[in-house]
Amino acid sequence: DEPTPGLSAAGRGSLIHLALKYFWGELRSHERLAGLKESGGLYAFAEKIADRAISEVDLPRPFSVRFLEIERERLIAVLLDWMEKELAREPFVVKRVEDSEEMDISGLKIRGMVDRVDELDGGSAVMIDYKSGKINSNDWLGSRPRDPQLLIYSTSGRYDAVSFALIRPGECRFVGISRNGGTLPGVSAYEEDPMREKFEGAGDWDALMEMWQGVVRGLASDFLAGIATVDPLGGADRTWGGVCRHCPLGPLCRVCGAADDEQGAGEAVEDE
Repeated sequence: DEPTPGLSAAGRGSLIHLALKYFWGELRSHERLAGLKESGGLYAFAEKIADRAISEVDLPRPFSVRFLEIERERLIAVLLDWMEKELAREPFVVKRVEDSEEMDISGLKIRGMVDRVDELDGGSAVMIDYKSGKINSNDWLGSRPRDPQLLIYSTSGRYDAVSFALIRPGECRFVGISRNGGTLPGVSAYEEDPMREKFEGAGDWDALMEMWQGVVRGLASDFLAGIATVDPLGGADRTWGGVCRHCPLGPLCRVCGAADDEQGAGEAVEDE
């Protein structure tokens, strides 16, 4: 890890996760959140949660008192910003918070940590995963998605919406997919979502869930079969954003070497 002045991005992510765990572990519902807002007690509640999270998170030492005050102010601000997004939702009850879940996918057992599951008034279930880094919905595409987390959780078939909650100062929003509209602010019903065009052959929600299950099961089966072909996503092309773009080990890479050999062979033929 590169040294950074103050708390790292990963450290801030851990801090917001812990704060939201305590926030919803105590509050538990949209109704209580709205009541706290109306009574004017939301800021004080956010202060209490921030103090608890900062006191318990594993922070590098030594940090100055002023630094901790700045991180506390930042955490309170982002919590309040995020709660405005939560208040804009339809009524819900938080059923699970930071709950471990073991999934069996084609014989591959995966233990995950579900950040949160909400139940709406009509009984629909929504899975939410907190993120403080960048999110790109294109990472859910193809038979080898770059970010299969939502796909993996969706294999249970229990959820009517799966979404990341992007929690960054000034950028708080939901980024996900939903069976119905109005479930999450800014997330359209799947059949009206522009993303649907990118999932070829998945015209409705059930077809999408079936497609995602096939993708995840295919990845799990390949892993269990020991398939370890040197075949990085995006290949050796470092220009368009494939995984090789960020690799510092180019001189040792068999993929780049093979591509160079092929190019060299082609040039030799042309020269002849």
